[in-house]
Amino acid sequence: MPTTLEFSRAMKLILQAAPRTATHFVPSSQKSQEEKDGLSAELTCIRLTAETTSILMSRCFLPTKGLTLERWQAYWSGFADAAPIFVANADKRFGGALLEPRELFKVHTQLLLDERCQSREQFAERTRDPALFDILDARYMKFLEEVRPETPEELQLRRERACDEAMQRFPQVAEHVLRTHGLKLPRHIALGWALMRSLAPGERKVFDAALGEQGMSAVTLAGMRGIFPLFEEGGLERPTKPGMDVRLHLRRSYTPPELLPLFFSDFLRTEVQHGLFYDDPAFLPSGIAKVGCTVPEMDIHRGSRRLDWVAETFFDFLRRCLYIDLTGVTQGEDDDYPQDQDQPEEERVRRKQHRHLREHRYRLIRDAITGFAEHEARIREEDRAQMRWSFAERSRMAPIASGEVGIATDLGDASDLPYLNRLRDLNDVWMSPTKRLRKWISDAEVALKAGDPRHALALGRDLYVAGERGRIQGEDAWFEAGMARPRAVSLLTAAYRALGREALARIAELPGPAEGDTVDIYPA
Repeated sequence: MPTTLEFSRAMKLILQAAPRTATHFVPSSQKSQEEKDGLSAELTCIRLTAETTSILMSRCFLPTKGLTLERWQAYWSGFADAAPIFVANADKRFGGALLEPRELFKVHTQLLLDERCQSREQFAERTRDPALFDILDARYMKFLEEVRPETPEELQLRRERACDEAMQRFPQVAEHVLRTHGLKLPRHIALGWALMRSLAPGERKVFDAALGEQGMSAVTLAGMRGIFPLFEEGGLERPTKPGMDVRLHLRRSYTPPELLPLFFSDFLRTEVQHGLFYDDPAFLPSGIAKVGCTVPEMDIHRGSRRLDWVAETFFDFLRRCLYIDLTGVTQGEDDDYPQDQDQPEEERVRRKQHRHLREHRYRLIRDAITGFAEHEARIREEDRAQMRWSFAERSRMAPIASGEVGIATDLGDASDLPYLNRLRDLNDVWMSPTKRLRKWISDAEVALKAGDPRHALALGRDLYVAGERGRIQGEDAWFEAGMARPRAVSLLTAAYRALGREALARIAELPGPAEGDTVDIYPA
């Protein structure tokens, strides 16, 4: 979510651009020929005002509401004069939970419906008035009475208790993961469990509904798998299936050894795995990555699989996936979308109520996340101090064929590896002739012996994520059936050990599941 500073920067650019788009909102009869001629170029150049345009037009307050070019310019000039106070009022009122630009625009554009505001000074005075946010507060408070009927003190106490419980259990869970996997667990995972644990029944339903719409039902407290259940009472003593290695839990054939699985998403019938990504087991992971097929009908080709970054922390992940779901909320209490105009009155009312519910849900979720802001900021800094590369550094490193999560070593990333000049994605891996693939493997082994494991690490990862495929006819053929994984494992384990990453080498050597299967070490 945008911070106050990020919003202020965006607002500054929009304020600079907005007066130049004024001709878009006034009748053609009021536009000069010069304005008409320049309008297309202006709207093309000023990208930031596209969102503003959509919001303002959807509110149906255009010329029929008394909007003239002069009043439009007065509106933006007054807003420019008072914008810092407006943002500060929003920050104070909502504790940083309502600083998404279109939400703030939705509040502020009420002024264009107020006939008392005509001049720059009048718009500026009303912009500074904290009462602008009262309408949102009144609706939201009524919503809270149903889903979270607690006092602020009771709410904060519930959150603190969940946080204390998570932090008390963290050392045992972290020691368990270090002993079984050889990996260090970041504290933000414990705080993420505390957040989900702290939710009241009404809040949990809101989270579940929002996450379910994004195919993230597995992220709910009831659906969480991976590491999170270890924080539950008795989670560390939970029996496993006979003969199962705990390091295989939730792994698929294409799950790279560096990924510690957390959960799956199933949006649009895809199945994408999310997990902590470890470059070096001696340090904390730089962030959360996802791997899987994002185009269901293409999974048969395996080439549509990707390994990409998602977020630095579990909280950042929640913000990102819920932001995707809820940023469409832009309407106010008496608004109608233009496409609703032809609908029956009953349907228009139903759609409006649904938009209001989503708006309240959005704010409730952001309130819950913001309630842990103090702990989150402290734990983020503690975790960062134990990373080899920060998430910002890591996400800027060169990608490889299997996705934007490339490789990271003291010798550098994959930016100068020759084989990547021929590969854009895993489809190119599949289409590469066997002779060429064997040459790349040979080159990687030569570089490895010369002291540079980067080629083996990158190519091994690409082959591992690509997975197995049977022989196809002709020169452009893949390896013999069943040979891709052994070659990938051979490259990866040699590279890991050359880099001192023994825990990853041991995970790579585990017998992997069959193509399409997911390992679950716990009895049903």
